[in-house]
Amino acid sequence: MTVEQEKIEGVVTTITFYNEENHYTVSQIQTTDNQKITIVGEIPAIKVGENFIFYGHWDNHIRYGPRFVVESFTP
Repeated sequence: MTVEQEKIEGVVTTITFYNEENHYTVSQIQTTDNQKITIVGEIPAIKVGENFIFYGHWDNHIRYGPRFVVESFTP
């Protein structure tokens, strides 16, 4: 089964978790249409206040709920 890639744009508001070894990041962004979204994935050198376009797909984690899994991004 192929998951269709989506695009979201937003400003990083919070970094909840960052692993320096593999760059796995859990972060929150505020999108251009004013939604707060949790994003996860290998996202090196991300900083609060930066604006990005994220490409990936939605996932519904059994414990943490809906989140956007980032496959690639551009500043």
